[in-house]
Amino acid sequence: MPNNNLGKRGNMAMADVDISGVKDSFVAHSKINTETDKGADVAEFSYLKSATERIFTTYVDEKYPRYHDTEAKILEDIAAQISDRNVDGVINLYSELPCCQSCSNIILEFRRMFPNIMLNIFVE
Repeated sequence: MPNNNLGKRGNMAMADVDISGVKDSFVAHSKINTETDKGADVAEFSYLKSATERIFTTYVDEKYPRYHDTEAKILEDIAAQISDRNVDGVINLYSELPCCQSCSNIILEFRRMFPNIMLNIFVE
């Protein structure tokens, strides 16, 4: 990332997606929540969804709203683009940091909601 501060703080994640009707690439950073945030212009990021737009529930607060997490942003973005819950596909999600308990729960929730999508998680 061109901003050293963002490169050293937070988490970066990306997903390669093969699902009909869904774009094939997603990127998120835990410190980039809107298109006006510093660094938002370097990629087409998945941004923070409003409370009314969120599909999944974050379970652990730990003094930081977990819906800011990269995995949550990406899976929310993907789920919002899927109209058929029985669609087949594959998602390879890559994260720089290990998934927290809240994101692990969102991953399980996503898998239950979309049982025919293979969701693979890779951690650096």
